[in-house]
Amino acid sequence: KPRIQTVSSDAPPSSPQPSPSKPSHAMMGALGQGPGRSLLVLASQDAEARRRAEAHLALARPSAVQVVAPGAMEQASGDRDAALIFSSDVAKHVRLDMALLSRCLEKLRPGGYVIAWLGGVEETEISELETTGLFAGAVNAAVAGRTRQSDGRYFVEFSCLKPTWGAGAAAVLPGVSVDMINEDDLLEDVPKPLGKGKSDCSTAPKACANCSCGRQELEDKFGAEEAKKKLEQGKERSSCGSCYLGDAFRCDGCPYRGFSAFKPGG
Repeated sequence: KPRIQTVSSDAPPSSPQPSPSKPSHAMMGALGQGPGRSLLVLASQDAEARRRAEAHLALARPSAVQVVAPGAMEQASGDRDAALIFSSDVAKHVRLDMALLSRCLEKLRPGGYVIAWLGGVEETEISELETTGLFAGAVNAAVAGRTRQSDGRYFVEFSCLKPTWGAGAAAVLPGVSVDMINEDDLLEDVPKPLGKGKSDCSTAPKACANCSCGRQELEDKFGAEEAKKKLEQGKERSSCGSCYLGDAFRCDGCPYRGFSAFKPGG
């Protein structure tokens, strides 16, 4: 019987888990019967998960299965038919979050699937598993079954598929004419000031007392004289002269305050 190398653990035993159910034909393929190649994901210190994994390994061709810890997914080979995740307690061992599920999907061929046996799942977390699958990029994410444990939490079986299409793929429906739109054509040029507003401060010796164009910060950094030179030389730019954009761009003493935004030069 195939064995997974055990690692001693001081963690207390988890709640009893249901025995593995008889695998379906799809599961047999995932476990290496015929051309199937599977990836087993479990924490080395999770004794209950190891027991369940070994029960499934008894059905597999050893050369078709790779066992990997959640933190070592980068070491797993790709193009797998299935990723099988075992965790007796998601709070202590392996939690199926979006990051882990995304890494599992990366190791699968298009159309491959993930099956996870998870213990210690709170009732409120069960419905979130399907959302996790959606955000990770999987399809047909579903909780196939749940069993209430003695501590009130649940043991659940979750599954999902890797899409058969690639990222950015598109399809045209039969008989439907689609006009492609260049998104850049929808963007307008950002308005730029065509002239100096009535409250322009470029010729003033220093920033206004209620400066909101950025010149005061420039003077605090370089001093009034140096800041004025930088503005005159074009090395720095303030927001003054942008009065036409609206009150958010106007000083307190701006004659345009209270008026709506207008076309520059108008």
